[in-house]
Amino acid sequence: MNLDGPKDRRTWETIEASQVILGETTGFPKDLPIEWVRECARRVRRMRDELHDRWVGLGDLSHWLLAAVIARENVLLIGPPGVAKTEIALRTFDLLGLAQPEGVVRKADRDEMVRPLAPGASPFAWWEDRWARERAQPKYFHYLLSRFTQPEELFGPIEISLLRQGLSVRVNFGLMTGPGVRGVFLDEVFKASSTILNTLLTLTLERRHFNWGGMVPSDIATFIGASNELPGGLATGAYGVGSGPEDFQTLYAFLDRFPIRLMVPPASGSDPGRGMESNLAEATQMAVRREADRMATGRSFPDRADMPHINDILLLGRALLDHERGGPGIFRKGAALADFQTSFFEIASALQAGGTHLEDAAVTWTITPRKLRSLYKIALGHALLRDDGFVSSTHDAVQPPGREDLQVFSHIWDASVSDVVEGLAREVERNVATYATPRR
Repeated sequence: MNLDGPKDRRTWETIEASQVILGETTGFPKDLPIEWVRECARRVRRMRDELHDRWVGLGDLSHWLLAAVIARENVLLIGPPGVAKTEIALRTFDLLGLAQPEGVVRKADRDEMVRPLAPGASPFAWWEDRWARERAQPKYFHYLLSRFTQPEELFGPIEISLLRQGLSVRVNFGLMTGPGVRGVFLDEVFKASSTILNTLLTLTLERRHFNWGGMVPSDIATFIGASNELPGGLATGAYGVGSGPEDFQTLYAFLDRFPIRLMVPPASGSDPGRGMESNLAEATQMAVRREADRMATGRSFPDRADMPHINDILLLGRALLDHERGGPGIFRKGAALADFQTSFFEIASALQAGGTHLEDAAVTWTITPRKLRSLYKIALGHALLRDDGFVSSTHDAVQPPGREDLQVFSHIWDASVSDVVEGLAREVERNVATYATPRR
């Protein structure tokens, strides 16, 4: 398939276009067209503004959220109950054209799934047809975890007829690892059992899972988690889930799979004199309008006119690191990108000294090569969304990342207590002032 670009939405929003963008099939232009990147970035910025305008007090949270989504990195939303963490995540998926999985409504599907295999028949026959149809429909998976959640609820039940033939196969259509599932949102991620968390460690990092007797790739592009609290106890300075040492070790390994953590603030009405002008009143009015839309139309939000598609995100993610593969890249040529890289690693080295050391019962923040790889991509995505001139066509390339994008380090805290969060912010500001200076 030869792509015509994101403006031709009829062909752009297809599984065939996804496969070309992801390199699963041929047809991608030799040099990444900068106009494709510009159009996708323009639509994603409209999505950013939509998210920002629909909730009160988010600040730049929607900017960092979409930067992480573009970079195909996991992001964790932290906040007390009632601050709309779930709505923010699901609206993000909705604006990307992802739908909730539908149940098996075709009688042919139901009959095919329960019919015993004929002697000598291939166990792949019915699976491949259903798999192709499911993958052609981009969707998301949303689940609220608890300590009673079973693997079958996330990954699907074992197919008994295939197990009798020596194949361990989970029927995962519409579930987290199912074909076509591009977005995953797991609520209360730290309350799952160790069995679930250990299985998620590989999926969240490598986007692979065990099925059909081996490790197979999933279609997940973006993974959003949410929690009312981070793992607590063990010198975090706060009460939280998994306060026992063994539990905390397991939860901490899973926490590290989320390179950035975004605090969703509660609305404030602490000043009675503000009346209807308080954040609390404005946030409630917005929630009431969303509820009115839901009761009238079945949807909490308007149609997604001129909003991006998941393929826009996939293309922008590919574009971020095009220069690392020897391609023309999307960032303006010159020394500025090299200067940013130098500042990035100097700040990381400076922060590492004050990082989390579990053996010393000190939980602050973590700096590792794996995390830095993720943070670097997110910073590039942040720079892409921030460049007004590129989106408006006054720049022929994206301006290289700078001081604002180095603030990605402010979102890596391992404990949500104010001493850690505010201490990290101060350290980042100090190091940005020290190291984020032109080298030439």
